[in-house]
Amino acid sequence: MKSFIKLSLMVIVVFGLTIAPTLAFDKKETTDKKKDDKDEARTRALLVKVDKGEVDGLRIRILKSENDALMPVDPARDFKSGDKIRVAFESNFDGFVYIVNVTPGGKTKVLFPYTQEGNNMVGKGQKYQFPGEGLIEFDEEVGTEVLQVYMSRERIKSFDEAIKNPNGEMGTSAASAASELAGNKTALPPAQTEQSGVVADSANSVLPSEGEGAVRTRKIRLAPGKDQEKVAIPENNGTPVKMKNGEVALFEIRLKHI
Repeated sequence: MKSFIKLSLMVIVVFGLTIAPTLAFDKKETTDKKKDDKDEARTRALLVKVDKGEVDGLRIRILKSENDALMPVDPARDFKSGDKIRVAFESNFDGFVYIVNVTPGGKTKVLFPYTQEGNNMVGKGQKYQFPGEGLIEFDEEVGTEVLQVYMSRERIKSFDEAIKNPNGEMGTSAASAASELAGNKTALPPAQTEQSGVVADSANSVLPSEGEGAVRTRKIRLAPGKDQEKVAIPENNGTPVKMKNGEVALFEIRLKHI
């Protein structure tokens, strides 16, 4: 009998210890869920505005060649030498899109438009893939390959001139946060330099902000779409907007090459 009482008391004590943390955890879960639901509702409302053309937006995804088919993949995944990809995008406005490659060593070159085509005008609601033919293949240079994507309602002179150079090269630049991975790993906090996928917060333009050819760069808000899609939406002081002439909006696709 005494043994039974002792056992009962032990059970009560054990349950006493476990109940309180569980209740606290459940409360935190409920709070987090409410926050997630609100964020999801805001995102849905924002994507409706993109679909209606009330704000500018560029839908973009990475397609990877797998078994002779192109499949949407998470751009934050690891890529290996020999992997082949294509960039698919769709704009909800009439304008121009430029894609600039920043190599792990810091060299910059305009990939889109490329010399053979020379036309990067995009039309509202039209679907595009880059490259139009063929695929982008990862070579032997490991590191973080950066594709800077520029959205604009007008042509960007600096990029149009670079297209005339061999391979569209612009030279060497440390402007991009990710481009500093190879040469200066201490320039940015580890969490920032190691970030891969579609990134907007730490993307730095290779375009001049002062003097001849200066442009005003809008910040980007990224929203999740379907099938690994990201939607890039220009902002003004945190408010989604339509871009004006003379403005560009920039985000980066950072592809981790291991």
